[in-house]
Parts: sequence; structure tokens; C-alpha cells
Amino acid sequence: MTPDPAPEFRLFLLRHARAAQAKPGLRDVDRTLDPVGEGDATHLALRLSGLGLIPEMVLCSPARRCRQTVMALQGVAGDTMPVQVVDALYSGGAEVYLHAALAQNCGSVLICGHNPVIDELLRALVGEDLPAGLYDQGYPPAGLAVIDFDRPPGAGVTGRLAHWIDPHQ
Repeated sequence: MTPDPAPEFRLFLLRHARAAQAKPGLRDVDRTLDPVGEGDATHLALRLSGLGLIPEMVLCSPARRCRQTVMALQGVAGDTMPVQVVDALYSGGAEVYLHAALAQNCGSVLICGHNPVIDELLRALVGEDLPAGLYDQGYPPAGLAVIDFDRPPGAGVTGRLAHWIDPHQ
């Protein structure tokens, strides 16, 4: 059996790991991961490394919980995974996320961001090809979808879900 050819573009959609509850006087952007989220981020990083899935570039929301999630990935990948904090990922929509990824001009980009945008972008890019029951309870914290494209995503271009990682499965 011949292995699948390398995709022209690979997009990783990562929802940040579980965050601590909001506290009075603490801005949302400053919320940290809770202990479960810290463990899930580390678990995810180890699974990605074990699968050999290291993106060329990481785009990260400025939210502290996103930066902490990405730090766990860097702990496994080291300097081979450059990270860029993109302010627009904190409050932007799916089109902002996709534009930021495509602007990198590289073959694989991981976006660490927020729901509902991560979920909306996955559904827009994979369409009806999502397996039934994939995530009936919503896109989980520290959930990761890896989408492969034969050509760069854009209007009318869908990809295929190559990997789905739920830290609790």
C-alpha cells in the first residue's frame, strides 16, 4: 500500500486547555489554565510528538490560557516550533483565523485559540465529512483537529480531517 502523499497545506486547530474560572477583578485575557488544563496540555503535547505532528508555525491568541497551552507543546518540540502571538485571534472570527494561517506562507500552521471560533472553522473547512459523534459535547478544551488540504483552503475548498485528538479519549 502506498502512503498518502504529503498534503499541500496542513492546518492544526487547537482549542486552549481548560481554564480556571473567572475571578473578580481578573481580566478574561489573564485567566490561566487550571490543574486539569495543565495536565491535558502536557498530554496533548506528548501525543502530538508521538505521532510526529510538529507544525512549522504556531499562531497563538494573546490570552494567557492559550499561551500556556502552547508552552506545553514547545516543551516537547523545543525550538523547532516558532510561535507568534496574534492579537486578532483573541476576538476575531473564523475568517480572521484562516487569513492569519494562510498569511504564514508555510506548509503547516497550528492555531491555538478559542471556541466557538475553532469549532466554526473546523466545520467550515471539513464540511459534512466530520465523523458522526466526533464531539457531541462540543469542541473540548485541549481538543485538536488536524486538517489536510490538497490545495490552499479558500472559498469552496474543503479539507479532510487527518487526525482528531481529544485529551480525554
